[in-house]
Amino acid sequence: MSEPPDNPTTRAVEEALALLKKERRAFWGRMLLSLGAWGAGLLTFFLALSRMLVSDPSGLLTLCLSLGCVLGGAILLPPARSRAMEMLASLDDLRAIGPLLESLTFAVGVNRYLLTARLTDLLPRLHASDAHLLNQSQRRILYEALSLGDFQQETDLLLAILKALEQIGDAQALPIVERLASGSSGSKREQQVREAARACLPFLQAQIERLRLSETLLRANPSPDSEHELLRAAAATEETAPQQLLRPHEG
Repeated sequence: MSEPPDNPTTRAVEEALALLKKERRAFWGRMLLSLGAWGAGLLTFFLALSRMLVSDPSGLLTLCLSLGCVLGGAILLPPARSRAMEMLASLDDLRAIGPLLESLTFAVGVNRYLLTARLTDLLPRLHASDAHLLNQSQRRILYEALSLGDFQQETDLLLAILKALEQIGDAQALPIVERLASGSSGSKREQQVREAARACLPFLQAQIERLRLSETLLRANPSPDSEHELLRAAAATEETAPQQLLRPHEG
């Protein structure tokens, strides 16, 4: 069932995503301006050196201009905190998991910490009936986070992902979990993740088998619409006139 348009969580997610798009455009705009200012600062720096080598009095002024460009580039850098990511990280709702995963792909610093903390809390709360909350793109982000995650820095997130895959995993997650489960353990944190992967594996395999059987049944059973079309087509045929029916040969 689709969510009503006036649902508070739905509105909050939409507002956060709209703000996130604006922030991303502003991020790249400020980043380009900052790089341009640093490039200008580098060029004027070499120009200042060349003038100072020939005792040109304008060399010092050019050097000050170079330092100003470098300082301006630093000021133009995008802010470290993201209001949109903070809004997403404050949502205590499973429907925020998908947008959180999408935001995780370009989050750094404190923003990544906020998103990771929220995902670590929400992912273990997923059930099999919540599989529709993640689309294929978001699932790929989830599996990449599991495959490339740092055992030392992201232990809790990796454990949360494995717990979620027990309920909503599919065939794409299987090789990643198998690789984690079969690997040799190093540190204590890595051992925790690999043990969680081994515990997840039978649940994931059972979930994949259920999905396979469900798809097989759907292919085997025709849809009600197709049955209705067949019945309607049969009912629409004209009846054969009595005089056209076959009769026994008379002497």
